Formats: sequence, C-alpha cells, structure tokens
Amino acid sequence: MWDFDFIQSLKSDYKGEFYEKQRNKLEENVRHILSNDQNMESLAKFELI
Repeated sequence: MWDFDFIQSLKSDYKGEFYEKQRNKLEENVRHILSNDQNMESLAKFELI
C-alpha cells in the first residue's frame, strides 16, 4: 500500500487554473443533475459520479 508522502510526491500534468476551473464546472454540473432529476434511480446517480 502506498503511503501518504509517496502519493503527495507524484507529479501531474493536470494541475493549474485551467484544470481547476474545468473540474469545478463538471462538479457543479453533476450536482445540478443529481438534485434536479427526481426520476433517476440511485444506482444511475452513483454510476454518474
């Protein structure tokens, strides 16, 4: 199992303001879909996440 320090030491090309904005937008879209679609079953919601 990897320890916390090893995981934190990994580098990623997906950092920065552009990717943070993209992530926030996608998170908001998922929240909107989950809160406004009462017909969607729980399993389908879980799979969406």
